[in-house]
Amino acid sequence: MPWYAQLGLKLVYERKTSTSALKAGYVQLLPPPEGIPTPLHWPEEDLNALRGVYPVLAGKVDRQRQLWAGLYDALGKTRAVREDMDETTFVWAMESVLSRAFKGTFGTGFNSLAPSLLLVALFAGIYYLDQETIQLLSYALEEYPYLAAIPGALVLLPSLLEFFRSKATYVLAPMIDSLNHRSTVPTDLDYDSVRQRFRLSLGEDFKAGQQVFMSYGDKSNDDLLFHYGFVEVDAAADVFEFGDLLDWLLENRAGIVNDDRVQTLFSKGLQENVRSCRLGRRGRLVDEKALEGLRILLASDDELRAENAITESIIQTPMFLTLDEFQDSVFSKELQSPTELAVYEAMLEATLEQRQRLSLTQEEEEELGKAATSRERLGAGTENAERAPRLLTLAFRVEKLRLLDEAIARFRKLTGAEKQLLLPPKSAASKSV
Repeated sequence: MPWYAQLGLKLVYERKTSTSALKAGYVQLLPPPEGIPTPLHWPEEDLNALRGVYPVLAGKVDRQRQLWAGLYDALGKTRAVREDMDETTFVWAMESVLSRAFKGTFGTGFNSLAPSLLLVALFAGIYYLDQETIQLLSYALEEYPYLAAIPGALVLLPSLLEFFRSKATYVLAPMIDSLNHRSTVPTDLDYDSVRQRFRLSLGEDFKAGQQVFMSYGDKSNDDLLFHYGFVEVDAAADVFEFGDLLDWLLENRAGIVNDDRVQTLFSKGLQENVRSCRLGRRGRLVDEKALEGLRILLASDDELRAENAITESIIQTPMFLTLDEFQDSVFSKELQSPTELAVYEAMLEATLEQRQRLSLTQEEEEELGKAATSRERLGAGTENAERAPRLLTLAFRVEKLRLLDEAIARFRKLTGAEKQLLLPPKSAASKSV
């Protein structure tokens, strides 16, 4: 059973049986099933509207519904579960856990203190050794220097044992999990195993009366909408994922992308990297593996033959290759200007098409403008629950459009720079004086 199902069942149990005022109060603070605005709960009409402009996220919702329905059916075979928990409660528990749980290694106070206590004991023992014993030890260390490492190893032993015994644990942390998300807030959350409490440090000052935010981590708006039901403006970790870029290339670059190239792509295991290619704000505009796959599909025939020659040599002599040689590929590095230009021109064209699909009408822009009361969390917190899915979809589209506009500007710069490399040098007669 997955961890979130185990923790979710624990949450349902506490909700039903707990006599602790603290636990009961925490459960009451959690959003009720009807108050969760994630796409999992949207009417089909609204989900289909999202599917029409961003099928990747809608497909994820479909898979989540199937997964949880199957998991509930499996749990429902147990009489106790079937009688005490309906499917609505089960889904509520799953969403509560997946959107609020923290992952970490939580030890005990004794295990954390053990290395320090052992170190004190060692120094105390050395202090009470007589001079003759100390002299004998010094001779032994001169003859066998590696013996000097033994005290250090003994000091580290409890920590090493704790490390190997420990495993990642998922917990619900009341109060901390009630803070809203802002990706720009430096956040450090750790667990003090001596005092057995969480410590939250925020690298931003908040004045009295201000709402305190924390960062949930590097979350794209896909993650934020799917798990939490809101959209963040200018999320630094936001991405745009193509539904199926490989199909687009087969249709729009049919003269270049042939069966041999697709076969090479599959032999490298890069088909999914191209199919679900992502555009991001951080680091590379296009993922390295997706870029490698795009080069395979759009490279010159000479470059493709060179790649196939490497593959053939790997098949014939795999035992004599280093790891770097085995992973080497002509297409893992930047190629000649014509190929790089072809890659970025294709990406520019595909991105422009995606932008057109996501564009808002004037009426939609006006509707969202009237409803958006916060620049940081567009579409969230609307008082009209029936309009929430539509407003969230509009806000989501706006953020993807921002990201695509940034990508388009970068692609245009890249294709423009590559075109300059392809221009023939000016003749002496054409140079200005």
